[in-house]
Amino acid sequence: MDRLDAPKLRLRLGWRLNDLLCIVTYPGARPACPGEHPPNTEVTGMTITKAYRLAVGASIATALLLLWIIGAVGLIGVEGDPFDRLYGGVLAVGIIGALIARFRPRGMARAMVATAAAQTLVCVIALIIGKQHVPVSSVLEIVLLNGFYVVLWIGSAWLFRKAATG
Repeated sequence: MDRLDAPKLRLRLGWRLNDLLCIVTYPGARPACPGEHPPNTEVTGMTITKAYRLAVGASIATALLLLWIIGAVGLIGVEGDPFDRLYGGVLAVGIIGALIARFRPRGMARAMVATAAAQTLVCVIALIIGKQHVPVSSVLEIVLLNGFYVVLWIGSAWLFRKAATG
């Protein structure tokens, strides 16, 4: 085959473009013969590609939700509290981690765990400097709101891990 012609390739091998993208995305995976299920691509009814897409969606949704809450009402203290700028560091950890991982599932799982750790660190710093003494923020509110985001980051890491291990 001199030229990569997608229709001919599909006719000869029985593969679709998605199958080729999966092989490029997961270079260690063994391609399956037509009609055969690839090994380790189904985990409790979830394919590797589906797990990766859900993980990306969950991490982007978590980041957008964090930005939306900070912009609307502020996460700690009142709206516009300068302390909320620390959450930019949380997002930076996630973005830099994703770039270092080159968006590969195993590295993305580690990046999301690091992002969850950064979120926890911001919560601890807020409690150490006394943000719970502001009339609009209590210890319970600070811990629960940040804990909610930590759970979302860890959930995204779990999905990336599922995509990495198959």
